[in-house]
Amino acid sequence: MAGDIHVIDLDLLQEEGWIQKVEGDFGNNPSKVDFNRVINSRRLLLEEAVATFLSQEESFSDYHQYLKESNHFLKDYALFMALKEHFNGAPWYEWPADCKYRKIDALGNIQEVLKEAINFHQVTEYFFERQWRSLRKYANERGIQLMGDLPFYISADSVEMRTWPELFKVDDHCHLEVVAGTPPDYFSKEGQLWGNPIYDWDYHHSQNYAWWIQRLQDNFDKFDALRIVLGSACHPSNGHQGLLGQGT
Repeated sequence: MAGDIHVIDLDLLQEEGWIQKVEGDFGNNPSKVDFNRVINSRRLLLEEAVATFLSQEESFSDYHQYLKESNHFLKDYALFMALKEHFNGAPWYEWPADCKYRKIDALGNIQEVLKEAINFHQVTEYFFERQWRSLRKYANERGIQLMGDLPFYISADSVEMRTWPELFKVDDHCHLEVVAGTPPDYFSKEGQLWGNPIYDWDYHHSQNYAWWIQRLQDNFDKFDALRIVLGSACHPSNGHQGLLGQGT
């Protein structure tokens, strides 16, 4: 399970020597945040930290252990993020076919082209993991437990959807056949379409729910307790409201 690199503590990276000084154009409006400006400034500092770290990475066995333990998601995630940046943030289903459908020869070439970006996402995930472990240890030692929220559905524009389309109800071209939503209710007389992929439960059953077990394990590695919100309806993916939904 990937962490959000936007919450990495830059001051801690400076204390560890990966950043010389935490400074940048973060805006000066006390009542409004310019998120693009903040993200861009943080990106430059994180790139500095990654470059410094990689120049010494052989000295950090903990990093290589993290890569090994995270192999089930990290390589796919780092490549997905590098490709997404390469294609200016476009969703994966709008990428060129050789990248969208993970053709091995094309991916081998582009992985070399995007090596720097892939390394960036792998190392920043390591930074996040180290800081999260430290935070959780600090909290647990003081009798505080961390609770996480696990979204039941994932986004259609996600590494899971691109990497394992067989987990979801899609056609032969990986197009969604049905999507999540809600039927008509007190808040919306026409129901709602959320657009999230619907799981192919027959396939999950055939795999002994391995993906779900791993997903839960990844979350329990980060949290002491977990909350999962269940319940919705599935709707034709070409619909315009939730009137045609049925229970999932």
